[in-house]
Parts: sequence; structure tokens; C-alpha cells
Amino acid sequence: MVKVGTVAVDGTKIAANAGLAANRTYEKIRQEVERILAEADDVDAAEDERFGEARGDELPAELVNAVTRRERLEHAKRELEAEQAARVAKHDAMLARRAEHVARTGRNPRGRPPGSGPGTTPPADAKRNITDPDSQIMSARGAHV
Repeated sequence: MVKVGTVAVDGTKIAANAGLAANRTYEKIRQEVERILAEADDVDAAEDERFGEARGDELPAELVNAVTRRERLEHAKRELEAEQAARVAKHDAMLARRAEHVARTGRNPRGRPPGSGPGTTPPADAKRNITDPDSQIMSARGAHV
């Protein structure tokens, strides 16, 4: 399928960060593996004694119960509604400033006139994380983080 006329191999030596002391015999590798596994067993035993049999990925206590989960969802809903009310208030204040400027100077302010403004309910794509309310979806160089 391929015809190669000449193959050349370069024998250039390049320094690397692999020191001679990093070379290990089979026996040394086996001993190191046994030591690491024994250390992991000790750490697991200590963590089981300290934390119990919990895996660490359990739901927070307030999300386990349906009633507290509903309260958490209602709280998130109220936060989104409050944010939307703040947007509406900001838009109304901006409209009032523009109207005051027109009344004072008789001219429209510079810049594009405002659109219809935000509605009274949060947009359909507004989101709130129930598990971690302080987290937000952010755009970083075109990707969402």
C-alpha cells in the first residue's frame, strides 16, 4: 500500500528529566506497590473509623426529605423572582432617567432607546442550582463553566 524509498533514523540524544535514580528493578517496583496499597488500606480504615460507612456522595440532609426539598425549590423560585423584580426596577429607573432628561433638555439621550424591557416573570432559561445556590453558570472564552 505504501512504498518507502529511504528511511533515515536520527540518533540525536536529548536530555530528559528522568534521572538514573528513577530506574527500579522488578522487586523494588513490587515492594513500592505493596507499600502504596498498605498505606491506602490504612487510610481507608482511618477514614471509615472517622466518618463511618458514608461514601461521601450522599445527598445533603435538607434534600433527602421531600418537604425540605420542596422548601429549597420554593426558596430558589423566590430568589429568581426577586432577581427578575430587580431587573424590572432597574429598567424602570432607566426609563425614568431618560424621561427626566427629555423633560429637562427637550432632546432624547444619546444611545439606542431601550427595548420593551424585562417581563415580570423570570425568563424560561433562568437557572438556580438547588444543591449549591452560590454557584452560577459562567461563560469563559466561549465555553460554559
